[in-house]
Amino acid sequence: MIEKQNAMDREWDILILLDGCRYDYFKEYNTIKGNLKKVVSPSTGTKDWFERIINSKCDDIIYLTPIVKFDTWYPNHGLFKEVKLWGDKKSFKYSALNPLDISRIAGEYIKKYPNKRIIVHFLVPHPPFLTMAPEHKEKIKKESLKTDENIKKSKLKRKFLFIIWMLKQRFPTIIFWHLERLLGLHGGMLVLYKTGGFKLIRELYRNNLILALSAINKIYTRGKMIITADHGQRLGEYGMFGHGGWRSKSVIEVPWFEVEKCK
Repeated sequence: MIEKQNAMDREWDILILLDGCRYDYFKEYNTIKGNLKKVVSPSTGTKDWFERIINSKCDDIIYLTPIVKFDTWYPNHGLFKEVKLWGDKKSFKYSALNPLDISRIAGEYIKKYPNKRIIVHFLVPHPPFLTMAPEHKEKIKKESLKTDENIKKSKLKRKFLFIIWMLKQRFPTIIFWHLERLLGLHGGMLVLYKTGGFKLIRELYRNNLILALSAINKIYTRGKMIITADHGQRLGEYGMFGHGGWRSKSVIEVPWFEVEKCK
């Protein structure tokens, strides 16, 4: 039987949280030395994951977060300190997308607070994909601008967008990509899917993970450092993409990796 993750009940000083990282991909592409176990995440989404783990044991934790809505999601989190990687009002004080930026900031806080436990939340390997070809980025940007224009003109489309988003959390199938496109709404993932199918999407996901692992390997650390994930990610299984909804293997099986040596 696979162990439960139980992040707050385990011993660690630095907890690296990879957003949407599957166990099988981590096992295949990780090159950092250490000991790997497969664990089961308590949730299929980030918001619910934190609601389940934040408790009285968190008052000595500094959390570096890429979550823009963190204050709304967890107004009474009880953490010692939160560090917003997006900066106030999405001003991009730091880049929550760039793993190297996150590892640099993490190193600073690890040194500054030697007696605190620190959670470092990397947004990758979860999309957006950082190694997309320039033409794909440009096409997705155009799709986003069209969406913005369409929802400004139509309250009904705003409602449709919200309903589709809610449905995707429960039933994350590619059907909704096509439905969004028909309604003139954002079709970023559909752009990639039409270009190279799930093969391309899996390749971009893998690249995101490799970038994150490379950045993690540069972090100055101390004590016991663990790499894990809040949840996994569907990458084409049953014609589905993303996370949320039913607890499929690709979404709930995540790594629990103890780094062998600290720098």
